Amino acid sequence: ASRADVVALERSVDMLLKQARTHSPSSRREQHEALRREMKIYASGLREAFRQVGTHCAERGCLLDKFFFGFQELSDSLSKEHASLLARYEELGRRHQLVVAREKVLEADTKTARRERGELHWCVHSLRLSLTEADAQILRG
Repeated sequence: ASRADVVALERSVDMLLKQARTHSPSSRREQHEALRREMKIYASGLREAFRQVGTHCAERGCLLDKFFFGFQELSDSLSKEHASLLARYEELGRRHQLVVAREKVLEADTKTARRERGELHWCVHSLRLSLTEADAQILRG
């Protein structure tokens, strides 16, 4: 691999990264996907750089491949864990929304129950007054 190959690889990776970064992710899921795209670009660039190194020294190229595959396995594992955590986060967000909605319903029900309780107290009070008046009329009369 010549110096021109290295420069071409650098330009290619830079261009791909610039294209990948043109869209600003707004959600966590989009951020995750953007990171995955960038990781693939870097992985592709590294593979090509390792191939270029391997053309000059096969042993060094093999060693770099070995390291890269180990790194790639770790990276894939972390990416899967991140995706799992992201899914859990989104599920918790949905559950939170349900809890908030239920709290609003309970709050409305509580207000209604308090109002109805007040009305019942007023009815009981009115009935007691009516009974007291009826008892007074019976005694007078």
